[in-house]
Amino acid sequence: MKLINNVVKKIIAIGKKESKKTAFLIGNTIKIEDGKFYLTPVRNYTQVVLSGVIVYSEEIAKKIAKEVDGLVDYIFVDAEKKISDNHSITGEPGNIERAVKEVIKKSVFISYKSNDLTVDAADAFISEYFSKDIRHIGGKKIAIIGVGNIGSKLAQKLVERGANVTLYRRNRDKLNLIVKQINTTKSKYTVAQASSALSVNEACKDADILIGATDGISVIDDSIVKKAPNNIL
Repeated sequence: MKLINNVVKKIIAIGKKESKKTAFLIGNTIKIEDGKFYLTPVRNYTQVVLSGVIVYSEEIAKKIAKEVDGLVDYIFVDAEKKISDNHSITGEPGNIERAVKEVIKKSVFISYKSNDLTVDAADAFISEYFSKDIRHIGGKKIAIIGVGNIGSKLAQKLVERGANVTLYRRNRDKLNLIVKQINTTKSKYTVAQASSALSVNEACKDADILIGATDGISVIDDSIVKKAPNNIL
């Protein structure tokens, strides 16, 4: 826990010096890395200074929560369930939100959804990027490579904004289900739609915007970017 203590001391020192609140975030992920957790950067905002960890098990999440409880003003915990039963305390699929909530006694506990924050940030960035375009992103072609939790949610938002979104993932059955769900649930007055591609190259062809949402492995490479028009995002 030495790494945790050091980063907590750092944000406490900054918070005290600049009269800001302090926060510590505990996130979780499906992808297992070497080690029991990894730290996220210290971020100093207008009202709060924070850092955090990404964990792979409930047990580690609880240990870290006990370590920082009462030292920081807020402890934020990822509410999404991404830990398998192999890394949970109960033997059932992991729930770090519940595990951490059981041990927090002093700091203020707040839950959040990291994937949704990522989706909202990407959606807001794309919207702002094309804010001076009279059509905004309406009618543009967007390719999303990697259609899991983040890719599918972002595709839904962009179709609703009027963009035609082409999706690609290796599992064709799941891809077709996601495309069908997006087109079924969008407003009947939304002309734009989602479609599936048979390959990364097919999805990216003639796209105005390329989005990579794969799980840790980049697939939008130099060969794809070199074929794209200069004004592609």
